[in-house]
Amino acid sequence: MRADLALFGMRFNMSRRASRRTLVVLIYAAFAALMAASWFLDHWRMSGMYFLFSYALLVSWFVLGGYTGAGLVRPFGAKATQGKAEPPPGQLLQLEVNASSPKKPESLEDEREGRRRDHAHYQAFQCFAIALLFLCILANPRLVGWLHLTADRILDLLHGGLLAALMLALSLPQAILLWTEPDMETEAEAPSA
Repeated sequence: MRADLALFGMRFNMSRRASRRTLVVLIYAAFAALMAASWFLDHWRMSGMYFLFSYALLVSWFVLGGYTGAGLVRPFGAKATQGKAEPPPGQLLQLEVNASSPKKPESLEDEREGRRRDHAHYQAFQCFAIALLFLCILANPRLVGWLHLTADRILDLLHGGLLAALMLALSLPQAILLWTEPDMETEAEAPSA
């Protein structure tokens, strides 16, 4: 996880848990405000597709990270360099030096980080499954008469629910990691040897 976030040319220190939690709350509050504004604008028809979908992609990819090299969370596929069967010539010596070194290469994640990422995805997709369960219940044709809603209104609600589920799917694993990670040590706070 990165300790600094660069947005619009400004750098923000995200080494403290409180700062990362504030960022997560602001992201989801902005999404809720966009959902409400989009509902009043055109019931999520066009504004939902443009504003909310682009917001979900931009925030999850460039602020939270996990899918790209940008953002606070390192890319989820960081283990890809371990799958090579044979290293290029001249790199055998480097691998042996790194194996004896107490510090692991930056691109490889250790077991603890891998377990945290797996657990964050497990928690995120439990929430995502609950959201999809409510959408499936809402899609039941018998609700049209029971809730006294028109078919158009139910389709609007399904569309909004799918937009919210998309935001959860794209951002919740990273948000859980940012929310649960303890404070990071900065170079100034690190104990000297």
